[in-house]
Amino acid sequence: PRMNCGMCYLNELNFVVIHGGKNQLEESNSVLGDVMLLDLENFHWIKPVYKEETFEPVCGHINFSYGNTIFVLGGFNLDGFSKFDFFTIDFDFLKGDFFDPTLL
Repeated sequence: PRMNCGMCYLNELNFVVIHGGKNQLEESNSVLGDVMLLDLENFHWIKPVYKEETFEPVCGHINFSYGNTIFVLGGFNLDGFSKFDFFTIDFDFLKGDFFDPTLL
């Protein structure tokens, strides 16, 4: 369960993307930095693995998509301070015949 996460739709891939948010079930009220995908054809959840990228935990932010890229604006960090950062998460690696969601 999470709240204050960012969510948007990747039209070309037919995926819903959920990024960040806050987990209130944990004692620490942890802020999350993960990315989860919902494949709308099969209704399977996928957790993509990024070899070199890690995303700073953020909640209360705004996500929007353009093509296969998610743009992340603002939000709150682990210390509860407002962030005015802007960064992107690219999903182009999910296009093409090589993509096998069972490997993610």
